[in-house]
Amino acid sequence: MPTRAPKPCLEPFCLVPTTLRSGRCPAHARAVTASYERARGTAEARGYDAKWRDLRRRVLLRDQLCTWGQRPEDGAPQNACRAKATDAAHLIPRPRGKDRLDNLRGLCHRHHSAETSARESWNRQ
Repeated sequence: MPTRAPKPCLEPFCLVPTTLRSGRCPAHARAVTASYERARGTAEARGYDAKWRDLRRRVLLRDQLCTWGQRPEDGAPQNACRAKATDAAHLIPRPRGKDRLDNLRGLCHRHHSAETSARESWNRQ
């Protein structure tokens, strides 16, 4: 597989060549990630407490395989993914929906990340 041609880091005055997708050298990429994690807060501060962990466990017991492809909104053939479910995903997003068993489904991490990314405002066109 071909290797990316190194380019200078995107940070001003940093000339360290990088091939990372972020366009930053490893040191600046770590700094950006650390800053994001500090601003994001802990899982518990975002509402993922003991009650949520119990609900997530129940969803993953119910949906042991990824359920992506079972809804028309997924835009995929029926049962397109049958990987192990690792994430509990909201059908109606958390700000508008409830943390209830009937509003959650089990997804593999890949499909949960793709679904969340497509739905988040920072990623909209």
